[in-house]
Amino acid sequence: MRGTKRFYNYLDGTTQFEDTRTIDEAHQENLTRIRELITAKILEAGYDEIWQRNAAMGVIDEEQVEAGRAFIANLRTAYHDYKARLLASTRDEADAVPLVAPPVPEGLWTLLLLSKLTTPKSAVSFCGRICGISMVCSATAAAIMNICGSLQS
Repeated sequence: MRGTKRFYNYLDGTTQFEDTRTIDEAHQENLTRIRELITAKILEAGYDEIWQRNAAMGVIDEEQVEAGRAFIANLRTAYHDYKARLLASTRDEADAVPLVAPPVPEGLWTLLLLSKLTTPKSAVSFCGRICGISMVCSATAAAIMNICGSLQS
């Protein structure tokens, strides 16, 4: 049987936390959560499979490739550091071990993306991907296109 974490709120205002996981289950749960977080950080930074494939084929400038490699290597190092601290923790401490992730490199990749935006649809897609904006009005898309035009010249 697999252990669980439960948090009870009673009507009288009291709370109770129950953790029946083994230490291995707690460690495995946290490692899985951090792996997903690191994958999301890589994708959020724009270093998805397509970028990695283009970097391997030499489509992307060497300076941008090095920035991407350094970012991914720093995330890998942060993961291994997290894993070492997590495995040294007890079950109760496992959920409190923080991940210290490196910051996303700024400038190079964003400017590359902005210079590639050629249509309002690609500008809206860019806003949705980078900024988390689900809808962009046509005026905002036009403003982004003006920025893109100035970057291309």
